[in-house]
Amino acid sequence: MTEYPHAKAEVLEDYVIRHFRMSAIAWHLYVGLRRLERAAGNRFCTLVYVSYVDIVAATRIDKKSVRKALVELQTLGLIKLQIGKPILADGQGTSFVRTPIEALRGVKHPQTEDASRLAALLSGRVMMFEGAEVCPKFTVSLTGRVCSSHPNIQGMKAQQRMEGLAQGVPAGFALFYADIKQAEPTMIKHIMGMPAHIDLYEAWMAATGDNRAAAKIRINGLAYTPNAEGCVSHWPAAAQEHPVLKTYVNALYDLRTLIHTMAKKSRHVTTISGRSITWGNGTRMHKGMPLNWKVQGSVADIVNATCLDLLDDALALLPVHDAIYAVLPIALGKEHVANLLKQHAQSFALRIEVKSELTVPETDTLNTQSQLSIPETGTAFSFLTPPFSAKPVPVSGTQYH
Repeated sequence: MTEYPHAKAEVLEDYVIRHFRMSAIAWHLYVGLRRLERAAGNRFCTLVYVSYVDIVAATRIDKKSVRKALVELQTLGLIKLQIGKPILADGQGTSFVRTPIEALRGVKHPQTEDASRLAALLSGRVMMFEGAEVCPKFTVSLTGRVCSSHPNIQGMKAQQRMEGLAQGVPAGFALFYADIKQAEPTMIKHIMGMPAHIDLYEAWMAATGDNRAAAKIRINGLAYTPNAEGCVSHWPAAAQEHPVLKTYVNALYDLRTLIHTMAKKSRHVTTISGRSITWGNGTRMHKGMPLNWKVQGSVADIVNATCLDLLDDALALLPVHDAIYAVLPIALGKEHVANLLKQHAQSFALRIEVKSELTVPETDTLNTQSQLSIPETGTAFSFLTPPFSAKPVPVSGTQYH
């Protein structure tokens, strides 16, 4: 008998509680269906025959409330149901099938499985953090990002996260870090057909004299705000009239309007991989939200696919928005994760720039410090990336190029 996929069940239930509104009794019953699936032979999201007595025992709700709760779940599309058919001897039999997460999202695409599969596989893995073994739980957000909890390492400050993951790295391994530079602005430019090499931050700095941090806030905040036109009206005149920024803003207005109009009709947006993102009933959608989901979902497709490629070699693996932390063999080479990210992006005709860092444990260096962090380097824009072949790095050396 196959083992019951608890991690997948948790991903499904986490998605349901965040995207569907239901009564407390219906939710209690829905979670209890997991026990009935297990008892029926680990039949996750497949047909199960039970009696009302079985349902009451598994969910601890009153027998009189069972039918109403089942119908509520059926109405929401969370289960397929037959009630009252004398399947079992007591005449109170029923059959149900829980709807799988990909069907709830309205997705039928190979990328559909990446996020849930990655979350399930990571949830079952032990990793070292701050010198101790931890086993975080991973779930999937609306856009397809894989999120950690218990502990929520993703929610920590970058320095604490990096230092915690670097502790306890064994000899022959290192902590790899790769981050897609300007991931969301790059994705937006790609979607609207704007050349990738155009630096919107530099344009803002040239027009206003602001520093790069201020430029990032202004540019990144514009795409997802409810009222982009209102925001731009408060920009300095030099920024409003700057040719690069003016072209970008006008294209962004058109893109936001198009995606919002289509999303209101179809109830979904599509990432660059072809994956659909749907949302639950009652969502109050403003004009910036569909673009946000499309862009973040597209970045998640690239990151998730790369993480799945790394799983077999990684002692620890953590996706964080548009970045990846992984404890991997040093011999793979410093740019290994960056190259995989670029290759997946290029499969969608997207060119990205990736910065990389490598933290090597003391046992693999001649340095007396506890860790050696190799400074980040940027991978240049390129139309084609030749297939990557790992080049062994001398264990005793500390120079990486």
